[in-house]
Amino acid sequence: LELISCSEPHDNEVFANLVISQTVFPGDEVIRDFAFEACLEPFEDYVGESYQTSPLDYSYLGPTEESWNTQDDRTVTCILYAADLSKLTTTARQ
Repeated sequence: LELISCSEPHDNEVFANLVISQTVFPGDEVIRDFAFEACLEPFEDYVGESYQTSPLDYSYLGPTEESWNTQDDRTVTCILYAADLSKLTTTARQ
């Protein structure tokens, strides 16, 4: 991922990196379910308001089966973005 200053217009902002503790690749669906649940708490802490009232949404980047097996990749990167898909021009961190 290319690092861009939060003072420059940007599409996404990383707000958490979470580690999956399983040793065997659990599958894309399990990773997706883990990411959407596990990213919610740090989202609200980072943004300073609940997900339901925030103008932001979130998604994630997670390990693939290949990166899991060849690079020992266990990290889910939680990313936020403007729900209306406009550019962010400052950090969303409160």
